[in-house]
Amino acid sequence: MSTPPDVLRLAAACAARLRGIVATDTSSLEPEFRALLSAVQAMDSRFGFDRDGRPGALAAVRAALPVTERELLDAIVEDHACEIAAVHEAMFQVARAAALRHEDEGAS
Repeated sequence: MSTPPDVLRLAAACAARLRGIVATDTSSLEPEFRALLSAVQAMDSRFGFDRDGRPGALAAVRAALPVTERELLDAIVEDHACEIAAVHEAMFQVARAAALRHEDEGAS
């Protein structure tokens, strides 16, 4: 599967923004990252997710479960959210390191 041009363009825009961002200030990258995430989501059905519908779906499943299973579902959902956040941060750090390396190589 080849990468669509809009995904490449949005990824390049994110990388360009990384050059001036300190590690603790990722909020300025958020609009570009959200656009990139949407473009990646549209690439293939395996990347499909429904962020807007998820809270309602989770609430419906949660309401249908006994209390013990609700707590288990909450723990699973929280664990998954933490994993996604960690992956997001790890990828940001890799991209940041690559941008800084590229910048250093350009200065030499």
